[in-house]
Amino acid sequence: MTILRCLACALLLAAVCPAQLPDYYKTVNRVTWVVENIDRVRAAWEAMGLSGIREYPNIELVGRYRGKPVTIYAWQITGRIGNLTVEMIQPAEGQANAYTDFLSKHGDGILSIVHEVPSREALEQEIRRMKAKGADVLQQVTVQQEHRPVTYTYFDTEPAGKFVLGLVSGAAALRRPADGEARATVSHFGWVVRDAPSKELASATEPDRATESSFWSIGGPSGPAQASKELASATEPDRATESSFWSIGGPSGPAQASVSAYWQRLGLPPFPMQHATPRADGRYRGNPLSLAFEVGFQRHAQFRYEWVSPPPNPPNIYADFLNKHNAEGIQHIGMLVDDLPKSIAAFEKLGYQVHQAGAWGDVGKPGSGQYAYMDTASFGGVSLELIRSY
Repeated sequence: MTILRCLACALLLAAVCPAQLPDYYKTVNRVTWVVENIDRVRAAWEAMGLSGIREYPNIELVGRYRGKPVTIYAWQITGRIGNLTVEMIQPAEGQANAYTDFLSKHGDGILSIVHEVPSREALEQEIRRMKAKGADVLQQVTVQQEHRPVTYTYFDTEPAGKFVLGLVSGAAALRRPADGEARATVSHFGWVVRDAPSKELASATEPDRATESSFWSIGGPSGPAQASKELASATEPDRATESSFWSIGGPSGPAQASVSAYWQRLGLPPFPMQHATPRADGRYRGNPLSLAFEVGFQRHAQFRYEWVSPPPNPPNIYADFLNKHNAEGIQHIGMLVDDLPKSIAAFEKLGYQVHQAGAWGDVGKPGSGQYAYMDTASFGGVSLELIRSY
């Protein structure tokens, strides 16, 4: 009887304890970026700093999609935007797979945040863990690259979690920039969602955001379509709390069907949503912007995850994303810069304009900063946020 009671207690604890996240989720290995025209998007982002490109034309990915056998023909490139590995893929038309499904629903954009799994055994164990938590495999395919098999496993997390969680095994590491070589620092990924608050908001504390300090300058004697970046330091200093950044009020109310609660169930930390009040220095397409919205943060990996839930009015870049794509998802990549006006001018020379801009804190003093979203989304569906902190 005692054994039965112990077993019952163990089962009860297993049911109520949160999922344990494997350590490899602490490091993002790459993003899977799906596009309709890889040549067009590649050229644009190469001018903005995509480097170290490896090209894989006419690849064949073989595996299963939604449980059924699939062979996918595609064109793929892999490169780096500073410290972020980017894998762009253009699937052939007329196929049914995760890539073409994403394009049909969203258009160009980042499909998946991908982590490297250390072994086949660890992969199978994670598939079982995720399935027990209600997340099945959406697609698993293998492709021959660099004379080795590379396997991509994508979980069906996008409907509830707003992006596809991915795992990769066997991928070759890209060469890191040498000392003195131009490079940039990506600080975070930014999602736009309609309904994000978690049920744990009432007791949650507000997380810190990282300091946005580094170097990034574009242009120079090498030509108008070249980009150069310089990393100020290998680590990202701490930033002032979110209250100075957003002028944040109290926690927003509980919500049903919570994105945050979904990821917490799968083992990721929740992201309590806070209310951001307007600032007088906000701008949208050059005009004054008085915008209140909800924002939350996760910091379980080397890149911060930023979740924004905007109102439809006044017009803003976040609502624009929802309207254009008719779906939630990754709207921007955050990039650290040392000289914001200089970086903006360099992008303007490439043909991009500031879509939305703002600041936090007492600009120019420690703990303050400024940011500008460049309208890069016409090439790949993702905006680039330039960030300068003091």
